[in-house]
Amino acid sequence: MWITIAEKFNMILIPRPINPSKKFLPMGCEMVHFRNWLVMPIALCVLAPLPAGGQDKSKPAYPDTTDGLKSLMTDLYTATKEGEKQKAADLAKPLVLPKPETWFKGVFGDEKGTKMTAEYNKVVPKFEGDIEQLFAKVVKAGQSEISVLRFERAPDPKAVGYQNDAMAVMKKPVPLYSVRFVKPGDRLGQHVYSFVYVDGGFRMVGKMQGFKD
Repeated sequence: MWITIAEKFNMILIPRPINPSKKFLPMGCEMVHFRNWLVMPIALCVLAPLPAGGQDKSKPAYPDTTDGLKSLMTDLYTATKEGEKQKAADLAKPLVLPKPETWFKGVFGDEKGTKMTAEYNKVVPKFEGDIEQLFAKVVKAGQSEISVLRFERAPDPKAVGYQNDAMAVMKKPVPLYSVRFVKPGDRLGQHVYSFVYVDGGFRMVGKMQGFKD
């Protein structure tokens, strides 16, 4: 879309002639006049075209909200169902936590963070394959209804025990997310947890039991 017009605006009518040459507008914009009445701040602006696909690259594709994570999980589910393996892999790969030691120590402290980093590093090599198998499983089961919950602090009655345990020992609290895949009409399905939001994207951190002795 090349031309946009403000959809919501306040109209201020000034009942006197205005010399448009004295008004300065952003490049590509033109103030609209009606019979010497100035309507403000209506402007017609010629904008640069949006990036390919029409998406604003300045905004995260999947924001730090339950809807953001649900959108990501839906895209992964759809790509898997339609056999788009490369797209599914591209969506799954960023779920790996970047710099796990830095994140775990920053959230849980040095002692617990060291243990949890070691636990996490054990699963990283097979992470992408496990994600692929997980989505193949939920697609095959027809578990197309996706729900997401966000937990801010422990104890939360909707969080599972591992999540409450982890949140209880956080030195720098961060929200945890859970995802459930359920077949329409069923009550039980596949529960996947925990997800966190780090460096502009969702990452999967799992059960985080490593801090326990």
